[in-house]
Amino acid sequence: MTEGRCACGAVTVRATGISRQMSACWCQPCRRFQGLVGMGLDTPADQCTITGPVRVWRSSDFAERGFCGTCGSSIWFRDIAGDIIELCPGLFHNAAGATLHHENFVERRPDAIRFDPQPQQISGAAYAAGALVIEGSAPPRDRMAGGCACGAVRFRLVGAPGACGMCHCDTCRRWTGGVNCYTGARLEDLTIEGEPELIRWASSPGARRVSCANCGGKLWYEVVTGDETGGTAGDVEIALGTLDDMGGRPLLSESYVDQRPAGYAFAGDHRRRTRAEVLAESATGGQP
Repeated sequence: MTEGRCACGAVTVRATGISRQMSACWCQPCRRFQGLVGMGLDTPADQCTITGPVRVWRSSDFAERGFCGTCGSSIWFRDIAGDIIELCPGLFHNAAGATLHHENFVERRPDAIRFDPQPQQISGAAYAAGALVIEGSAPPRDRMAGGCACGAVRFRLVGAPGACGMCHCDTCRRWTGGVNCYTGARLEDLTIEGEPELIRWASSPGARRVSCANCGGKLWYEVVTGDETGGTAGDVEIALGTLDDMGGRPLLSESYVDQRPAGYAFAGDHRRRTRAEVLAESATGGQP
């Protein structure tokens, strides 16, 4: 029996028969739901027990996705007519021991992000040809606008596209269900269209994480009064996968690399910091 939980602990997952082959998907619904890339572990549905305040979003005529109604953490994806549920690996310690096996819709992956080693590559066309179900279409190409998976939340940023960073801390992994990748901004530079219903979860003293209350789509991390890594009030970290176009944003750093699951890594010569290094720098005003 393998046990996992969401970021706030309200939802728990107990399962047997979890696949040791992890998948990644760059289609639009997956990346908006989990904040960068959809990651899943195939599990027999009849060998999985999920308890807690789970909300379900019917993401298409044939599929649905579950998320925590308290903190917004991504929990699962499944074909309604099938007998397999794809559990998000971030729910489990070390991604339940799984290794990344393949990634789908690779033509939609941003150029700056590459897994290392590279798993099996499957294009959108190849995936569609062999899949019983498929969701999503090509997203609009706008680097300064974005939204959630269901479309209830739309926002726009001002300024030029900035770089992006990753965090593999326990909270980020459980909240996204996989990898938290973000681009920094200020709250005053973020304009939200309308008045959508949001989940605003106080994930730590002085900060909160924001998701769509309808679909669970990851939106941003917001510093309210200050956080342990040196953030100041009004700082926001926009989930990269919410943007209509994820391109044009180089990957500058990975944080908490000592908490990243062993089953995947990212290529590049960007900076990598452990938890101890992140906290030490925040204590000295950002100086290495």
